[in-house]
Amino acid sequence: MKLSECRKLIRSPLTGYWYRAVRHEHWKTRPSARHTATVTTRFNSGSIDAPSYQVLYLAQDHQLALFEVSALVGKPRAPIPNPQSTWTTLNLRVILQAVSDLTNPLEQKRIGTSAQELTGKWDQYEELGQAPTHVLGAALFELPVLEGFLVPTAVPGVSGINLVVFPEKLASGSRIELRNPDTGRIERLKA
Repeated sequence: MKLSECRKLIRSPLTGYWYRAVRHEHWKTRPSARHTATVTTRFNSGSIDAPSYQVLYLAQDHQLALFEVSALVGKPRAPIPNPQSTWTTLNLRVILQAVSDLTNPLEQKRIGTSAQELTGKWDQYEELGQAPTHVLGAALFELPVLEGFLVPTAVPGVSGINLVVFPEKLASGSRIELRNPDTGRIERLKA
């Protein structure tokens, strides 16, 4: 990967609705991403012992949000619900100023990566060190203006796009919000 080329990625505004699935027991902390600094994910190698930056993963539709957290398993045309927990899908209104699109093959080529590398088995790197996606996530987080980036989903057999947001880096005028169905009030994501 050519991490020095990340600064040349095209950045564009992004506005629209994106989706996040949360377990029922996490309903009270739904507008927060603080916990993600201590959880190893596809683009963040944070842990309890070595906290990192916050990362919020959003999906392009409800079904993908549920596949991302394994609330649905199987094939997209015949999904099977996972009976082990109850999930709520949040419709989040996203207004961002600077997002890079890593689903674009030209942008992938610019930084020397591929869809395969972006969606590969990042979790198998635990004993080998940081996965390439962890290194990329850290490099993107360090870019001055970048608030997030688009990537293909890593769920096997499922196609779709994820929006990965750095909540701590939201610019003035950028926001992620949801309308609370119980109160009707708008709640904003808190970094």
